[in-house]
Amino acid sequence: MTDRSGNFPTPFEQSTMWDNVEVVWIYHGNKSLDNRDLAINMASSGYYWCAEKQKCQGQSVETKTKMNNLLNNAPASYEGVVLKFTKRGTYHFMCTRNNSFSNRSQKAAIIVE
Repeated sequence: MTDRSGNFPTPFEQSTMWDNVEVVWIYHGNKSLDNRDLAINMASSGYYWCAEKQKCQGQSVETKTKMNNLLNNAPASYEGVVLKFTKRGTYHFMCTRNNSFSNRSQKAAIIVE
């Protein structure tokens, strides 16, 4: 999202959040994910670990069953990642799961000073 008044996620290509983070810890141990892989991992609640199979074998977008449009095949909870932000700024994000895009939204911002 570009700001908290929006109701739809910003496409990865237009987002700046992923350009300014480093992985400190991630549940599957592969801290060498690039920004795109990290975004895929978090957007899929850990269903996918990365985009390409040579980086994460059978957990990639290339090898796993396609993500359901309603995220019904995504894990119920995300096992986690600890990120270090490398640049000051305000980073807006949202959860699309259980979001009606009108009266029930799950949005927040991280402010790095």
